[in-house]
This record gives sequence, C-alpha cells and structure tokens, in this order.
Amino acid sequence: LNVNFLMCIMKLKGSDPMKKKIIIAVSVVFLVAALITGWVFWKISKNPDKNLPESVSQNQSDYCTLDGVLFSKDMTEIISYPPDKEDKEYEIPDSVTTVRHGAFNDVQSLEKIIIGKGLKKFEVINSGYSPEFEFENPFDTCDNLKSVTVDKDNPNFCSDGQGALYTKDMKVLITVPAGRKSKKFTVPDSVESANYSFTNCAELEVINIGRGLENLFIHSYAADIAACTLGEYSLTPSDIIDHIPYAI
Repeated sequence: LNVNFLMCIMKLKGSDPMKKKIIIAVSVVFLVAALITGWVFWKISKNPDKNLPESVSQNQSDYCTLDGVLFSKDMTEIISYPPDKEDKEYEIPDSVTTVRHGAFNDVQSLEKIIIGKGLKKFEVINSGYSPEFEFENPFDTCDNLKSVTVDKDNPNFCSDGQGALYTKDMKVLITVPAGRKSKKFTVPDSVESANYSFTNCAELEVINIGRGLENLFIHSYAADIAACTLGEYSLTPSDIIDHIPYAI
C-alpha cells in the first residue's frame, strides 16, 4: 500500500461513505507500519553489531577461516578443523600458539600433522581423574593419523622417528598416532608421563616402556594391548592397573 493507492481510494465515486472510511483507515495503518519497519531496517543496516545478538557479533569479529579451518581472528588459536575435510596432510601455521580442546575431533582423513614453531599448548579440559594431567591426546579420534612432526625450532614440542608427539624435554608422551601400522612402540627412558597417549591404537600389540615412566593412563577400550614390558618385567594390561598410577 502507498500514497497513490490512498489517493485512488479518496477519488472513488458512488461508494458507500462508511466503507470508504474503513478502507482509508486500514490503508493508513498499513502505511504507518511499513514506514516504521523501513526505519528499523535502516537503523540495523547502519549499526549491525549493535543490533545483532552478542554471540553473533562476537563470531563476526573474533574468528576467521583459512582453507576451511576455523581460527581466532588473530590466527593464534585453532578452534576447529572440519571433520569432513579430505586433505591427508595439514600444517599448523607458525602463528598458532594454542590448539583448542577438541579442535581435531573425528577427523578421519588426516594421515600427517605438521606442528609449526609457534605452538605453545594444547588446551586441556581436566576430566577430574588427576590434576597431573597437564596434557591429553589432542588427536585421539584421528583414526588414520600415522605421524606427527614438529618444526625443529619449536621450543615446546618435538617428535621422534616413530611419529609420536612429545614435550620438548621428552618427559611427556602426548600422542602415539592411532593410524600407525607398527605393532610395537618403544617409550623412551626420558618419558615420565603418558596419559591417553595410546588411545585408539588398534594395531598396537606391544609397548616397550622405558624406566622413567611414572604415570600411565589407558582407556579401558584401549587395553587390548597384548603385552607390555617394563625393563625386565613383563606386564599385562591388568597388571598395569595394579602397578602404574592413574591407570584404568
């Protein structure tokens, strides 16, 4: 409805005066409503961030994407790697300092992850088992991951010839890739903690545990490992539960 329409109504001849008044009144109401609606949309278009919900505004201003991967706006945090992305290799940019908890959940295509020199930490959501769990396996649901490599200039993390991920001092074994085809894995003597490290390692049958290991946590569904050796001592998964702190 518009002004021209109203003018046409006012020029009607021979119509019932009462009907004409009703039509004009309704038309005026619709016209006023249209004007108000137009004004509201104009205000929103001029100030979008102030009129959108806070969460939407934050999403627009605090995040960005690169090759389909979601980052914080300043590219210092990886928020989420798309589970359906088909690339077999991914290199974490040097600008990234933090990998958010669950960022690589259920990513099945990746076979190799390269960690840049800037990464400082993997976010951990403490599960309540122990305050000593400073690290959890950030790639535990990447079932086809075969290796993790780290830029040699990274001061916080390193990798070895087995494709596993460690802290730089080699005291914490963070990730043993689930897609490794080798049936054996040797934990270096320097490693003191290996919590969640062997999750979903379906091919693994034997773990050669170094003499320095103090804390080991294995999910019950990962305890189908045939045998483990601790120095001269042979341990079955059930024995691990009795002899190694924080194991289930």
